[in-house]
Amino acid sequence: DFRNLLQTLYDKDYRLISMSEYLEHRISVPAGCIPIIFTFDDGAASQFNLIEQDGKLVVNPNSAVGIMEEFARSHPDFGLKGSFYVYLANGAFPGKGTQAQRLQYLIDKGFEIGNHTLNHINLKDAKTAEEIQKDIAGNQKKMSELIPGYIMKTFSLPYGLPSKDLQQYVIKGEYESVAYHHQAILNVGWDPAPSPVSVKFNPLSTNRVSASGIEPVDADLAWWLKRL
Repeated sequence: DFRNLLQTLYDKDYRLISMSEYLEHRISVPAGCIPIIFTFDDGAASQFNLIEQDGKLVVNPNSAVGIMEEFARSHPDFGLKGSFYVYLANGAFPGKGTQAQRLQYLIDKGFEIGNHTLNHINLKDAKTAEEIQKDIAGNQKKMSELIPGYIMKTFSLPYGLPSKDLQQYVIKGEYESVAYHHQAILNVGWDPAPSPVSVKFNPLSTNRVSASGIEPVDADLAWWLKRL
């Protein structure tokens, strides 16, 4: 299905851009084409993992990244970009190689890594600012240990926002001398995000369209593709 989706998007003149390009208004798709951003939550092996082949670590060709790389070879103008929102306590992208090797592979290919808390906590259940900052800063700390100097600039909400008086700590905070300040907060998803020059643009509440599942539902990607 994902292979078919890439061809459908390409034929409908969608072209990939990165989250950073969107937020910084550096959109350079050809005239008449539509920019689209791929985001992946949780760090599942189906999204990306490494396998061993002839004594070398290579991308799993049946993972989303493997399929994207294959498609990019025959459709280089489609692009090879995306953002992965990981919680590093679970290892992220289980498979061959170390966690650092897997993350570095994505970064070297031009993909972006975003914060998704350390333990995938439900922020709606958070009772204190410390609880939120500990898990978000903890994920950044783990990332810095694995890939020194890499800063996760955007954040995907695991389940939703905490209470109103704690929401500021999703945007920025600090715990045990590890600080974070997110340029964008990604919602779970329901409708397309506006242009970054629109008056409706609010990077701290960025909507997403959910990928289509086995059963079609209103406002999933297939639903929107028929209407946009």
